[in-house]
Amino acid sequence: MKDLRLSIYTSAIFVILYGILSVIFIPLLVKQFAITILDNTYNNIEKEALTLDYVNQSTEKELFPIITQKAIADTEMDNAFLSVINWTGNIVCFHDVTKIGETLIYDKAIDFGDAINGNVLYDYFYTYFNTLKKADDFEIVNLRPIKDSDLILVYNLNLKEITSTITSVKQQAYFVFIILGLLILIILLTIIRIVNNYSAKILDQKIINLEYNAQSLAKLNQSISSYQERIAKKEEEEKEKVAATDTVAEDAIVPEEVSKQRILTYVRNELVSTLVTDIAYIYVESTITYIIRHDGKKTTSSDSLDKIYSMLKKEFFFKANRQFIVAISAIEKITKFENSKLKIQVKPKSEIDIIIGKNKASAFKQWLDL
Repeated sequence: MKDLRLSIYTSAIFVILYGILSVIFIPLLVKQFAITILDNTYNNIEKEALTLDYVNQSTEKELFPIITQKAIADTEMDNAFLSVINWTGNIVCFHDVTKIGETLIYDKAIDFGDAINGNVLYDYFYTYFNTLKKADDFEIVNLRPIKDSDLILVYNLNLKEITSTITSVKQQAYFVFIILGLLILIILLTIIRIVNNYSAKILDQKIINLEYNAQSLAKLNQSISSYQERIAKKEEEEKEKVAATDTVAEDAIVPEEVSKQRILTYVRNELVSTLVTDIAYIYVESTITYIIRHDGKKTTSSDSLDKIYSMLKKEFFFKANRQFIVAISAIEKITKFENSKLKIQVKPKSEIDIIIGKNKASAFKQWLDL
């Protein structure tokens, strides 16, 4: 359903944007094509005019209209053609012989003789051409007298043929744009489909990994609870053992194992003896070793973290990293952290995150007998 919705939205956005681009760029392409057509057309008709000039100079004057009429007789379907009129405006030579003798109306003629220069030609003719109501006739674009005669050479543009050519180009341009747009849209939708399938596979794999990690964490937290119950009994025994040592005479020899059930700590400048069983976690910050008790009280020690750890029973305490030692009884919950790391939540809450790195995670599980 999401794939279908995404495909519909993508298609709608693409069609709108592509339609806007088509409206902007197709007219520009057609204009450029029209400029090229008009340039080529005028160049061709200019060559024909030069040819007629040569004919005029090399033949007798009375033969010139006959030769010219034969030359332009088959130019009806050309984009441009030449015709000849006399000074009274009567047609002398024309591709349609039925018009010979008629008066050519040329008071609306526009002169392109000095404007055949790319965009200048377009500015003069193409805009004017688009304003015409119909294109079934011809347009006079230049008038030039024929040397040593009373005749005038007329440059005509066949509006009907040019209209047909430009319209055909415009239709082809839109057709090509539509086909190209459909191909691009199909490719785009195919890419979206492939990306969605690939993303779905990655997401499924992540879900599987999350489920596996969740099961592993649940098992780990369950093991902590079981381990804490076992350790709680041992801590009670340790407290009883410590209490028993308090009744021993001052001159009695206290075994080394019993003497490590307390740690000398400081509260400000006051020396305080802290029971090991009361310690929740120990950490180092700015070279100062802090000892946090289960009741939330904080003391400090002059010993390093490694030295304190060496005095603690490893079944009760675990060195999570270079900064933290945590008691099993203080662990409240374990969660996943980044790449294969574990985060320990303790009570009382620590201001600094207790992170077990990937390399120590296996040792932590072994400590819990997993």
